[in-house]
Amino acid sequence: MLWIDVNTLFVNLARIALFNKLEESQKLNPVYFFMQEANKYLIINEDSRIIDIQQAFNKQYPYLKIEFSKKEQSLPSSKKINASPQSKIKDLISLTVSTKINIAENCTVAELVADFTNRIGIVAQLFRKSGNIWNVISLTDSWTLENQNKAGEFISIEMNSVS
Repeated sequence: MLWIDVNTLFVNLARIALFNKLEESQKLNPVYFFMQEANKYLIINEDSRIIDIQQAFNKQYPYLKIEFSKKEQSLPSSKKINASPQSKIKDLISLTVSTKINIAENCTVAELVADFTNRIGIVAQLFRKSGNIWNVISLTDSWTLENQNKAGEFISIEMNSVS
């Protein structure tokens, strides 16, 4: 006999309905942020503009900044072309379905960068605020987004109090 927890069933049906509604709203909102329990996601489609992705990310992590570039096939692998903030995803790559990117607090910088590369096909680079400047995150890319953001906040507050 199969037993179904009715509460779990209703919660899961509500999540499915919410996600479907979010996908429908993509026609109006090119980048959509939503939380599911402790997880945070950006839903990105072909009409998402780089600046909208950056702003949605920055609302969650004010001491972190994300920038994007596209690898050009004809250029050496180390050469990248920076994406204009006004560019749409479809100007950079072909994205046929809305894609959910995890930006949860426990996600590492390396995981986020890999997600953008593997799931969408664009190169992401993260920066952490240090006072009035933005430093590329490279040596500490194994840190979580939450820890990076807290470090940026701490450094910025300390640097501003000294000056």
